[in-house]
Amino acid sequence: MNTKRIFLILLVFQSYWAAIGAQNLFTTAEMAKANTAANATYLSDDEKQVVLYMNLARLDGERFFKSFIPGYILENNAVYTPKISSNNKYLTSLKTDLYKVKNLQMMVPHKPLSLAAQYHAKDMGRKGSTGHDSSDGTACFKRIERFFPKMGCAAENCSYGEMSPLSVVCQLLLDDCVPSLGHRINILNPSMAMVGVGIAPHKTYKSNCVTDFSCDAPEADRNEINSDLHPNQSD
Repeated sequence: MNTKRIFLILLVFQSYWAAIGAQNLFTTAEMAKANTAANATYLSDDEKQVVLYMNLARLDGERFFKSFIPGYILENNAVYTPKISSNNKYLTSLKTDLYKVKNLQMMVPHKPLSLAAQYHAKDMGRKGSTGHDSSDGTACFKRIERFFPKMGCAAENCSYGEMSPLSVVCQLLLDDCVPSLGHRINILNPSMAMVGVGIAPHKTYKSNCVTDFSCDAPEADRNEINSDLHPNQSD
């Protein structure tokens, strides 16, 4: 990805962060490192940004928390009740967990996982449903396997009602009222190396985002992972 494009993306993000009172503590080089989906032609801009923000949390959890979580809480509390207080146990545990995260591998976009995620996001959106199983009863991992037969370990996150990529990732990391913290665990799992993203309109919640994860593939599958990525360009 060329330097000019990174700079333009940063300007857009900084305008948003300023509007919600947040301050991005990541450098241009770190943003570029985390932006592994920049040239994935099968992802929308919002889907690419979901990958970016998840990778930033994996790159440096403490700086992610300081950069984005306070702004997300302010934004959330302006719209939803009950409000998230400063002593909310999910918020305090998120701070503890993120402060331990440093330099995890960057997840790379994967087309078959993205097709599985996009299928499910559209399916749930049309039906106004929630959950991991398809509307026809197909189990989550059976659906993913249809698109990615060679998958190893796998996991899935579903988010509803959030209207920006950053809010999607913050919601899933916070995992408010989710005792298992399963969404947070998936995003911060060091073993996860590949990710697919699908965002679609939702009949009930306006928008829903599905992210499907998998551990690293055998070397023979690496070309499949990156088959739709254009070579990086530089000035």
